Amino acid sequence: MGVDNKIISVVVPCYKAEHLLRPLTERITSTINAREGYDYEIIYVNDSPFDQGTTDIIDQLCAEDKKIIGVHQLKNFGQDIARITGMHYATGDVVINMDDDGEHPPEEMFKLIEKVEEGYDVVYAEFVQKKHPFLKRMTSRINAKVMDFLDNKMKGVDTTAYVAYSKICAQKITEYKSPFPVISSYVYQITDKMVMVPIVHNERIAGETGYTTLKRIMLELSVMTSFSIKPLRASAFMGVLIALLGFIWAIVTIIRHFVDPELTMGYASMLSVMLILGGLILCILGLIGEYLGRIYMIINDKPQFVVRRVENSAGTEKEK
Repeated sequence: MGVDNKIISVVVPCYKAEHLLRPLTERITSTINAREGYDYEIIYVNDSPFDQGTTDIIDQLCAEDKKIIGVHQLKNFGQDIARITGMHYATGDVVINMDDDGEHPPEEMFKLIEKVEEGYDVVYAEFVQKKHPFLKRMTSRINAKVMDFLDNKMKGVDTTAYVAYSKICAQKITEYKSPFPVISSYVYQITDKMVMVPIVHNERIAGETGYTTLKRIMLELSVMTSFSIKPLRASAFMGVLIALLGFIWAIVTIIRHFVDPELTMGYASMLSVMLILGGLILCILGLIGEYLGRIYMIINDKPQFVVRRVENSAGTEKEK
């Protein structure tokens, strides 16, 4: 790496990416090498250590290029944790997160980098036309609406997985020790200098995403319960509202009984009300349990990530 060159650290979580990483590496390196005054380091975080193909290709790339760092985790910890893991090994002036599937074009990264150099701490890619399936696009919109409701992001700035961070912001993210991290919510707590940049969205190079609908639902749950107690306040409001409706219904029932003493009260409506109330109570208890469960895990020092081994890195972070 040149002495005066600015280093761009590219952190890529890898999940069953055997056939994706070599073409991605070529695109990243050629893009950065084409710019005078810049150099690169690529941190591949192996979040599927059970997949030997992914493990082998990361080791091969590390052997071919010492500016590529391979971080092999002990187990699958999830995408956001993989990104944080990689940031522990990033030394660049700008840190970029992108997916391993080629949907985030490396050729466009300098649009993000230039905004960081203007003074922004977080620069998200704004995909002009997403190539995602309909279901994934819908869950992304729901995620944005949820984060708006919870005040977990800046108004008018939608979060995406293709993002560039300033060096100081990336360093602060490594101090985020929660075993249930939501990076997009966390950065909103530490800076408001963030912006979006229009970027072309590519189709996946090969294979299918490992981000299932269930994982997206779990992500929404993490978003809801990170840095906000609004869900608890909303549940309390619902409880008051339903109690008020129940009180009004009781008054209506009494009045109807006096107006028409022979009127038979319906068991079906009573059962429906009981089921609705019972279901609502269980939902609220589950929400409270989610908060308490996360507190319990943190108190018991649940590790954020555990690294088995690292290639081409001077330091080794074994556990956080």
